[in-house]
Amino acid sequence: MSRTWNWWRRNYTQGRDRISTTKQLAPNSSSLITITSMQRTISIPQNWDYPRFTFGQRTEQGTIIGFEYYAENSFLAQRYGSGWRYSVIPDKNSDELLHYHSEQIQPLSTAELQAQIIAEIDEHTLQIDVLKQQLAAITGGATNG
Repeated sequence: MSRTWNWWRRNYTQGRDRISTTKQLAPNSSSLITITSMQRTISIPQNWDYPRFTFGQRTEQGTIIGFEYYAENSFLAQRYGSGWRYSVIPDKNSDELLHYHSEQIQPLSTAELQAQIIAEIDEHTLQIDVLKQQLAAITGGATNG
C-alpha cells in the first residue's frame, strides 16, 4: 500500500498532470485505490479514515506534496503509528522532504494563508515587471503588454 502512494507522489512531484491509475493494495486484498489527478479524485477504502489534509495544502510545517496510509496491525503502523502520514516540503525552494503524522501538522490560519498567498503574488508581479523591462530593452521599447 505504501508503494502505491510513493509511486503517485513521485510522479505528482515530477509534474505529470495526467495520472490515472487503479492499484490493488495487497496481493490478496479486494481494496482498490483510484487516483485521477485531472479530476482530483481519490477513492479511499471504507475502513480507512479520510485524510485531514490535501495535496498542495499549505501548513505551518510547509506544503503537503504527498501522503501515505498505514493500516492498523501493519509493520509500518507498528513502527510509525497507524493512519495518515504526510510528506511535506518546508518551502518551495527546499530539497528537504519531511514526514509527519496527522497530529503533528498544524493548518495555517486564514490570515496566515492570505498573507502567504499575497506575498507570493507580489513576488510574481515583481518578476513579471522585471521580465517586461528586459523584453522592452531587447525590442527597443515595443512590447505587447
